[in-house]
Amino acid sequence: MQEIYRGLRAGGRAGLSSWEKQADLDWMQEILTRHFPSIVTRENGEGTEQSMVYSKENPAGLEQILTSAGFRNIKVYNETAEFVSPDEETWWRQMQSVGWWRYFEKIGVDELGSFKKIVIHALQAQKQLDGIHFSKSVFFIFGEK
Repeated sequence: MQEIYRGLRAGGRAGLSSWEKQADLDWMQEILTRHFPSIVTRENGEGTEQSMVYSKENPAGLEQILTSAGFRNIKVYNETAEFVSPDEETWWRQMQSVGWWRYFEKIGVDELGSFKKIVIHALQAQKQLDGIHFSKSVFFIFGEK
């Protein structure tokens, strides 16, 4: 961020964005952890295990990074939207494409079919007439030199 700050002229602005909450990924992490806890846990350096499949950014952390780089007039904007997958198979392929495949590979071919059936059954709670619904939030953060 310091290099970005350095490259801006006076009054220039920099902006970043990141997912803040992805209900589908949180949901998938919870169900995967419930059925295969050893696949998604890791040691956190203090001898205890924690479950974290994907990294979550937050506005406060990025605001601190911008502030320490010299930015001022920092503003954060949030947006939430409903994401709809037309059917369960499309949703499953989307989960594979956003990185869940590396956990699915650890499950093994034999158990993966059974796990997918469990997931598809549990997904019915998210299903509406037009498809599978999950909300996602993104934040935008801007700072000025």
